[in-house]
Amino acid sequence: MQRDRLAILDGFPRSEQEATALVTFAKKHGFQITILHFMIRDPKMRHSFSLERQRSRAVATGHPLEEERYQGKTEIAERFEEDAINICHQAGAYLVKIDPRRALAAVTEEVRRTLRISLKDLPWNKTVLELLHKHVPGAYLMGEHFFTPFFQGTRGPHHHPLTAQVALTDRLQSPARVQEQLALVSNEITWLVSDVVAETSARTGIMVETAEEALQIPHHLIGLSGGVRLRCTADGEATLEIVMPPDSEAHLRRGLLQPSTYADLEKASDYAKELVQRYPGLNAPFIKHTAREILPDWASIHAATTSMEKGGRRVWGVLSEYEERLAMGLRLWLQRTDKQPLPVPLLRRTYPLGTTNQWDQEETAFRGWLVSEYLYDDPSVRTVFEKLEHAPQKPTHQGWITDRHTIATLYCLTNIPEGRRMVVRIAALFHDLGKVENVRTPGAHAAIGAKLWKKYRPSFVKDRDVQLISFLIEHHDVFGRLARGVKEPDYTGGIDPTSIRTILAEAPVSKQEAADLLLILNRADVASVPALRWTLPELDIAYEMVMGKEFTL
Repeated sequence: MQRDRLAILDGFPRSEQEATALVTFAKKHGFQITILHFMIRDPKMRHSFSLERQRSRAVATGHPLEEERYQGKTEIAERFEEDAINICHQAGAYLVKIDPRRALAAVTEEVRRTLRISLKDLPWNKTVLELLHKHVPGAYLMGEHFFTPFFQGTRGPHHHPLTAQVALTDRLQSPARVQEQLALVSNEITWLVSDVVAETSARTGIMVETAEEALQIPHHLIGLSGGVRLRCTADGEATLEIVMPPDSEAHLRRGLLQPSTYADLEKASDYAKELVQRYPGLNAPFIKHTAREILPDWASIHAATTSMEKGGRRVWGVLSEYEERLAMGLRLWLQRTDKQPLPVPLLRRTYPLGTTNQWDQEETAFRGWLVSEYLYDDPSVRTVFEKLEHAPQKPTHQGWITDRHTIATLYCLTNIPEGRRMVVRIAALFHDLGKVENVRTPGAHAAIGAKLWKKYRPSFVKDRDVQLISFLIEHHDVFGRLARGVKEPDYTGGIDPTSIRTILAEAPVSKQEAADLLLILNRADVASVPALRWTLPELDIAYEMVMGKEFTL
């Protein structure tokens, strides 16, 4: 109750005294009472159903029948429960009446929806599920597409899984052939198809006959075991079907990583270490990782961010009529927009590499090199990112440390002019280095980073590019600071359009090119933060405030 502000009480309240005590407690501590009342309106049918249920329970557990006790319990319930429920209802409790004679699955789903723990409401990737349902009917998605919906936004930032693991249900299908077919259907996804029955049998020594059985036996980590698929109902509708071991959901809900009885401890440890980087809100005691606090909604994230910001200077003059008109549009957009986190684009591993410096390659080749080399710890890339590992980040990053944010920023860079690819990418590589020294003062980390990066300058960066890279690092967030300054008059990092035009006039390139490169860098920086991706349109408005038709630069 202290941690989650939630408690489920079974068979309570059942008297006026209990109801009064519950209402008093709820009012004192600010709790909302929800009553799940399993009831049948007809008294005779209700009485018969209760007796039948009590007898069945005794038979199932091997206990003798105690008719007198069953009758007494039923009569007491009839006499007191209704009054207890009415007391709670009159005090503002939310009453949900459920007919227990319905199918168990329907009753279970109604209870889950009421408690807001319906598995169907999790953010499943419907696109991938529908793709699999269409081309490999009956197969399950397991692995990342099974467990990430539980973690998105609650244990770490929203981001797409790197792979789509598929468990075949038809033993006659060839995993290799199905994998080839799926790759032809969608090469945006890395498909991994397996005969989960054979693999589970070999790993555990248990004779498994179906995919459903295999998915209910824990793999290396208990919470990550299970599968999800779409199935057609009798009326032709596609519905979610989820299979998992008994303890998996509890581990997933709690964000707990724990090895199973059948685990290879070395593999479990390696996988857990990878997962806590992506979802730092997970708790994994067996690798000595304690969960970091992850703020799940924009209101909490913004409040925490503003409370940690100290100092800074607001540079803000009077806006022109044109600028104020755009500022009003930005404020109106802010009121109407849905402030929900959006996943970082899917990271792909396989691109052809060119023969030139990878930092000068076109987008797709650079991304493929970046992702594969970084993920596989290639020293040539890793040495650069090690400088960023200990730089702190703001609550907007939901637990991601600076090196992970940087790799996402580099991945999100788009539309860089051909002659400026390396310059912009190196600026992105070091854009948050200044946070090692100061993350609290708005605008400070950019100025610090513009000086600090030269200590770690890669050998292939030419002298002629140093000034422009420093300029881009120092001012990489000016459009974001302008937009936030419009939205928040008390934001000390705010900078007005006139001041930004003065900055552009001092750039080592033309004002237009400087503005365009800064916008590219600022957009990638914001796009790489799932909690901030919804703010991308405001950068274009800020750019227009600086570079609009009113001004000739």
